[in-house]
Amino acid sequence: MVTRGSITVGAGTVVVHQKRVLLVRLTYSDLIGRFMLPGGYVRPEETPESAAIRETAEEAGIEVEVVGLLGLRFRIERGENNTYCIFLARWIGGEPRPHGRENDAVQWFSEDELHNEPDHFVPLARYAALAGFQCSSAALPIVSEDLWPARDARSWRVYLPRTPENSSQ
Repeated sequence: MVTRGSITVGAGTVVVHQKRVLLVRLTYSDLIGRFMLPGGYVRPEETPESAAIRETAEEAGIEVEVVGLLGLRFRIERGENNTYCIFLARWIGGEPRPHGRENDAVQWFSEDELHNEPDHFVPLARYAALAGFQCSSAALPIVSEDLWPARDARSWRVYLPRTPENSSQ
């Protein structure tokens, strides 16, 4: 018999708006006081994309639209196998405000601030934010749901590079 152990999925956003990226300051873990991407665990009824949108609203107080998949982080630690999906997102509304329990500050940062103050950021957040500035149009986009016509578009998502075959979808 094969035991799966603890397999979890998390999701977060790199929200770029007016040449700045939104990060939250953590109030827990060994990374307390550092800025991180808004994000968290994916619930069984969610896609990673919908979890990233929900977590960004909960942790940062803003509404976002996912533009594409920016990257993935894989980690096996303390008996947990975790995959973290990093989405590039666009701010669409709301005023940034901290969650209060998981973070105590929400702040916009410029690319220069990320370069000049590296110790203020969780390394994953810093590298992902810098990638978001550089790859705003190169993130893997959501490909049309026409690829899975018999599926619910809210529960089936496809991220692929644009090709001549799928660019008209």
